[in-house]
Amino acid sequence: DDFGNANRYQLKLEEWDFIPVGQLSEQTMAVLTNKDTDTMSLFEFDLPTQTFGKLLYSHSTFDLVDADVSAKTGKVISVSYYQHGKLTSDFLDEQEKDNSNRLKQEFGENQTRVVAENKVTGQQVLNVFSSANPGTYYLYDSTSDVIEKLLPLYEELQGYTFEKTRLIQTQSRDGSPIDAYLTTPSSASHNTLLVMPHGGPVGVMDTVEFDPTVHYFVSRGFSVLKVNYRGSAGYGTEFRE
Repeated sequence: DDFGNANRYQLKLEEWDFIPVGQLSEQTMAVLTNKDTDTMSLFEFDLPTQTFGKLLYSHSTFDLVDADVSAKTGKVISVSYYQHGKLTSDFLDEQEKDNSNRLKQEFGENQTRVVAENKVTGQQVLNVFSSANPGTYYLYDSTSDVIEKLLPLYEELQGYTFEKTRLIQTQSRDGSPIDAYLTTPSSASHNTLLVMPHGGPVGVMDTVEFDPTVHYFVSRGFSVLKVNYRGSAGYGTEFRE
């Protein structure tokens, strides 16, 4: 009866991360944490005892960034992470897996991100994008299997063509695997490389998504390189530290 009381449960802050993502039952949550794991993983967490339960999902290389938990059943539907800079989802629910395959058939190499959802009707607003695609909103009705285009994210960029970003995998001097993202002009090149380190410098990462700044320079003949150097987020605690 007291479950909704915010003062009932308190959590002592620790050196590891703790991100609630959904309710599994009346007294258990699904949380993203890197406690006792190198990568951010999905665990059960018991509220009354303030203890972690079983591991629900973990990736050996990449940090989980999100998880979807059914409000009706309390089951984990999917988990998301950036695999070499590309937003990736693994589906634990067969119906959602089928829906994902349907979207892959429709949008090809483009990535999709759910930006709004009606869990009752099965409708989703999707952002469909890539490194060379600024993004477009679509309405997807999984019940009727209808996909409807809504509007572009950047109306002023319609009609322009952008260059794809290429993944480069290399190693640092100590052998750590490093992801870098290179975007080059297809014509009128200055043969000049601009390196754009991301901010932070710790706990931030670059991804393979549309970047207006990158395309500004590329459209003017420059090549642009972005690097997820050690200290970047997304690759586990050891890589970040």
